[in-house]
Amino acid sequence: MNSLQMIEYLRRVHDQLLHQDYLDHICRYDHWELDNININRINSDLIDLDLTKLEAYSSLDTGTVPPVVVADGVILDGYH
Repeated sequence: MNSLQMIEYLRRVHDQLLHQDYLDHICRYDHWELDNININRINSDLIDLDLTKLEAYSSLDTGTVPPVVVADGVILDGYH
């Protein structure tokens, strides 16, 4: 899908009010692909994970959890 299709998808399944910096970053890429990936393949330098939120999300049905958006192996959104 192209960047506009990806934004439409994210607004539908995640959040209608996406931050402009986030939208700009998505538009830098010509092509997006939805995929299931191993969490160990994602690079994260974020050290302040909200462990309470992480624990709550881990018990949810995967169909109800907002998507993790990754570009070039780096999380753009979805540190949940």
